[in-house]
Amino acid sequence: MEEITKYNRFGKIKSRVFALIVLMLSCSLALSAFRSLSRKFDGKIVYKKVQNGFISNNYDLYLNQDYKNTINKDLSNQDIINFFVENLDDYRKVGVSYFTYEDAEISMIIKKEKWSPIILLNENVFIDQGMYWIFLTILGIIISFTIYFQSKKKPNNVHENNLDDEELDL
Repeated sequence: MEEITKYNRFGKIKSRVFALIVLMLSCSLALSAFRSLSRKFDGKIVYKKVQNGFISNNYDLYLNQDYKNTINKDLSNQDIINFFVENLDDYRKVGVSYFTYEDAEISMIIKKEKWSPIILLNENVFIDQGMYWIFLTILGIIISFTIYFQSKKKPNNVHENNLDDEELDL
């Protein structure tokens, strides 16, 4: 008995919609990457916090950006009081990667220049997470265009009755 595959008219549309969704997700990642790379901060770490998210964790550091005005290099009494009562409104919250978060300690100085992929943590060098998002953006754009152009390609040596447009040559 021979299996007959029916012609699916919506196969190309499904493939192109999927490619469009991947492209939109890649563009949103690109916006996050540019926002991450455009940040500039310079401060003393006064608090570390991990927030559990739906897919991944957020690693946040709270910075005192007025650390240069204080003469002593240790945390001030007000910083310690704010730390214990978790009054963190006076500090800037900065999201960093897991590796930067793990090496960061209270009273360390962290710096990043605008549009620089380098984060300095007491002279230790780390890469901004925006670079990872740019890599995922480029990969997503390549995948979406590959899916789109595969859906435009006409299959060779296939009879009209056995044509299945949902299968892509990857």
